[in-house]
Amino acid sequence: MLWAAARATTIPWWEAEMEKMKEEDLEAWKWIAYQRAACGTLKHPVGPRIFKIIEKNKMGAS
Repeated sequence: MLWAAARATTIPWWEAEMEKMKEEDLEAWKWIAYQRAACGTLKHPVGPRIFKIIEKNKMGAS
C-alpha cells in the first residue's frame, strides 16, 4: 500500500490510496501522515540529502 501511494501521480489518486491504507492499517497511515507533515519543516523543496547532491553537481558543472 505504501508503494501504491508513492507511485500516485495525481492528488486524487494519492488520496484514494491513502484512504485504502487508513482502512487497512491505521498505524501505517498515521506514520505516512506524520512524515508528510514533517516535510513542511524542510528548508528546501527537496530533502537535505538530495539538496546536497544537487549542490555538489552544480559546483561540478560550473
